[in-house]
Amino acid sequence: MNEANPVARPPQSGSSPTLIIVAVVLGLVTVVLTNFYINMVRKDVEGRSMHVYRLNRTLEPGERLNVYKDLIPLSVSDKFRESMDAMSVIITNPGDLPVNYHDQPVTRRVNQSEFLSPSFFTGTGKTVDYQVTQGKRGTPLEINSRNAPGLLRPGMYIDISAEFTVPGKKVPQAMRIMERVKVIAVGAVTDESAGNRRINFNTITVETEPAEDLALLTIAKFVGKDGFDISIRNPTDMDARIGVNKQVLALLGLDK
Repeated sequence: MNEANPVARPPQSGSSPTLIIVAVVLGLVTVVLTNFYINMVRKDVEGRSMHVYRLNRTLEPGERLNVYKDLIPLSVSDKFRESMDAMSVIITNPGDLPVNYHDQPVTRRVNQSEFLSPSFFTGTGKTVDYQVTQGKRGTPLEINSRNAPGLLRPGMYIDISAEFTVPGKKVPQAMRIMERVKVIAVGAVTDESAGNRRINFNTITVETEPAEDLALLTIAKFVGKDGFDISIRNPTDMDARIGVNKQVLALLGLDK
């Protein structure tokens, strides 16, 4: 009688539950670290980028810009900032639309893919009189070029200040004269000595109401050769005093 040989059973396939859990955990950690690295790289790139806009269609003179439909946002390396400044390209913070230009008519033909610039609305190549909104005035002002911040361009909004002798004060006091005034022209003096290109602005033209125009021209007589001081505003900041500061008018006896 032959004894039956026992049949060897093949080992059961499958992995240990512990190994499966470890593999899942390692996979999740890898995904988290990868996403963290991608976000860090993205933030680093954004920190070294400028946010500009191109037009997605051609605009003819008189057509109004729709910032919600006519613009394509782009991120450009910060190493091109000097070139963008030279072209007067509008640069914004991430996610900010240049809403102050919404529904503004362009004063020249603007081709598709051009970078958004104040020159669209200030009539580059045109005389200043055509840049003044009908019913308003273009008021020329002598400014203190030492206090003119950065590259001042037409289309920017500024606050205008000056120093006055105030009764009871030993030193002249700086007082705000007008807020959120639009610059429509800039007079520039360029000095390229020592290979450095420096730009100083001695005269600007701002857009005002007729009464404001007369008041500023009169105040300029008191300010004299020192000129007005200016501060650049964020164009989307609409919180501003309307008209000429009444305290300044009263101080100079112009409130009557």
